[in-house]
Amino acid sequence: MRGQEFTEDGRETVRRQIGRLHAAADWLEGALDNGESTLDEQLVHLLKGE
Repeated sequence: MRGQEFTEDGRETVRRQIGRLHAAADWLEGALDNGESTLDEQLVHLLKGE
């Protein structure tokens, strides 16, 4: 991304998407820790930002 310039809206969009990635990774880590490793409706809702 070197040399790439973003508008403020573009930066905010990237930040929101990074937040969604973090949330999905946290959910997956928790599912693995709890022995639940299947994708279910909770993950779908999480990825939709609900």
